[in-house]
Amino acid sequence: PENLKLSSTAAKASQRPNGGKSKRSLPKEISLLGYGNDFNFDELGEDDELPQPDDTKVVIPNGVTVRLRFEYPLTIPAIFPVTGPLTARGLRDKAQQLYERIYREEEESSPVPVVPLHKRRGLINRNRTTGKYGIWWHDLGDLELTSVILSEKPGEEDLYDVFADS
Repeated sequence: PENLKLSSTAAKASQRPNGGKSKRSLPKEISLLGYGNDFNFDELGEDDELPQPDDTKVVIPNGVTVRLRFEYPLTIPAIFPVTGPLTARGLRDKAQQLYERIYREEEESSPVPVVPLHKRRGLINRNRTTGKYGIWWHDLGDLELTSVILSEKPGEEDLYDVFADS
């Protein structure tokens, strides 16, 4: 009978998201700084080097799925799942790929085209487009990923907000 309790417990755990792995041990904030300049060309000279942070620690454990929410500079937020194992650099790389996808999908779905930089007058910010995400003010190259922060709202225990500076 004791074995039945264990196997029943194991069966219930395997039916829960992430095979019963707890998300309570997820870090509240993960810095994405120090891994390069994300979407921009390298602005450092050939002889300049920035120290790279230690990237051996897994921040999203193997088999655990979290969601990344992108709100800036979007009118309509985008949420995508990512699954570990991921280090901070791996998470930053995933977020960068997802931002690239967001901008690509926006351009493909918007009836309003992006005004090319060389045709912009006055303030040279990106014009607002009205596609899937409604991107405003910033081109992809303006963004620098800074961190992801775990939501504290009930029901969002697996949701990280992605932060970018411009």
